[in-house]
Amino acid sequence: MKRINKLNFIGIYFIILKRIINNSSLKDVSSIFLSNAIGQFVFFLVTIFIANHFGKSVFGTINYAKTLSNYIFIIASYGFPQILAREIIQDKTNATKYISNSLLIRVSIGIILLFGFILYFSYTANNFVERTILILYAINGFLLCLDIAQSYDAFKKFRLNALIMIFSYYLVYFLIIIILIFFLKTNNIVLIVSSLVFSTFLYQLLNFGVFNKRVLKIKFEIEKNIILKLSKISFPFLLTNILGLIYMSFGLIWIQRKLGNDSTGIYSAAFSIISVLIIIDSSVSRILLPKIFELNLNNNFSVHKKQLAKYITIKLAYIFPFTVILFFFSGFIIHSIYSEQYQESIPVLQILSCWFFFQAFTPLATYIYGTRNTSIFLIFYFIKDLVLIVFVLILVKYFGIIGAAWALFLSNFATVILLFILVSNIMKGKRLLKTWIK
Repeated sequence: MKRINKLNFIGIYFIILKRIINNSSLKDVSSIFLSNAIGQFVFFLVTIFIANHFGKSVFGTINYAKTLSNYIFIIASYGFPQILAREIIQDKTNATKYISNSLLIRVSIGIILLFGFILYFSYTANNFVERTILILYAINGFLLCLDIAQSYDAFKKFRLNALIMIFSYYLVYFLIIIILIFFLKTNNIVLIVSSLVFSTFLYQLLNFGVFNKRVLKIKFEIEKNIILKLSKISFPFLLTNILGLIYMSFGLIWIQRKLGNDSTGIYSAAFSIISVLIIIDSSVSRILLPKIFELNLNNNFSVHKKQLAKYITIKLAYIFPFTVILFFFSGFIIHSIYSEQYQESIPVLQILSCWFFFQAFTPLATYIYGTRNTSIFLIFYFIKDLVLIVFVLILVKYFGIIGAAWALFLSNFATVILLFILVSNIMKGKRLLKTWIK
């Protein structure tokens, strides 16, 4: 009887979920969700191997390098991951100009940042291996900033991009790792990181080729006016992305600086589990992004409210179960994945699982910048970072790595409340601040 009740509950759960999402959206969500799930499964397997085989110190170095490489990716991307899909959707006749000019901006900024980081690592790294790892991750960050996945999204080619990512990026990386570990029996961490850089390069190469052949032929028409327009529109998003990255990475960087690589490795062990879910969650966010942008073509705020409630419900449908599982089974999860040296990660994972729950409310933030209330969005992220930094500085000093996890939870709780207030005021037609873009 209990088994039947459980099956009925699961069946009803998925029927409700399917009714919430229309059929075409469900297919798009499924394809990107599958792509991200496969990718995160591959990356997580490699993470587990590095954490257990090389120990806390090397694992801490890897995560520190990964975090710093994200700054190259975010800054060189210049806000285009958010803005490009919106601009192409609203003006498809100039799509090829938007793509080619945005690429020129990204390459120019990326090269400058890459050489700057290489020079910095050459003088600050403790040894040759650490220096090489940092430089390889910097190169990978540069390659990632060239991604045109959002251009696929603008033409609703989600599944095509997902297939390219699965076969040319994740599976290639996985096969190389299998060969290195099981056939060549390598203990060389530099070779493992190098395989990631090669896989990223191959993915970007095929991604451009397929887009050019199957979606839209890219003509590299460089126009000063387009560059200026994109730079102006994207700049506030660049600032918000940098603030968002600071939010996600400040705790880890502060732990590395104050407590060392071992503590960084312990914190990263828990955070890596949550990161898998966050990136998988981004598959749903990618689908919702153009839908939320399209809301603003309709001035009926009652429709906006209804649709936002629907999108939050979609995210809660899978985020809430994950949160419960991670919180109550954190000890089992850490014991199953990592060796004994990572036991201190258990309470960190419990706190971070509660922090992950707030990802369900990201459609509210998407709605704000979709309405072009960019200055509000920027101030929101600034407040969010400021609250986090204050919490990290205080709590890490007294509670160590657990303090960093509490800082994330408390700051997110406060800023989600702020999000509801901001969205409510926008829907009431209140002009809180001048919009950046008119």
